[in-house]
Amino acid sequence: MKTLYRKLISLVGKIPQDKLLHYIVGMLIFFIVYSPLKLCISNLIIPRTIAFMFVVLIALGKEYIIDEKWMKSKPDLKDAWATGFGGLTSLLISFIV
Repeated sequence: MKTLYRKLISLVGKIPQDKLLHYIVGMLIFFIVYSPLKLCISNLIIPRTIAFMFVVLIALGKEYIIDEKWMKSKPDLKDAWATGFGGLTSLLISFIV
């Protein structure tokens, strides 16, 4: 068990802090959008799908609109992927809980 724990800690330690922040923000965006939607829509799939699509749109919009147009920097698709994976993780967690 300690070996598995050490491998997990070393794996997380290798992930750049920037990508971890994008991952966490993706999870937060999903749950912020999903929470009111699940109260309004009684379907199991639709609120989750809308929340995940919102995360993906925010991630891509941040990279292509804010970074490229306003900040004049090159969009980093790895940031968008990290945010999307955070939303995907939240989507899977929402089905379990």
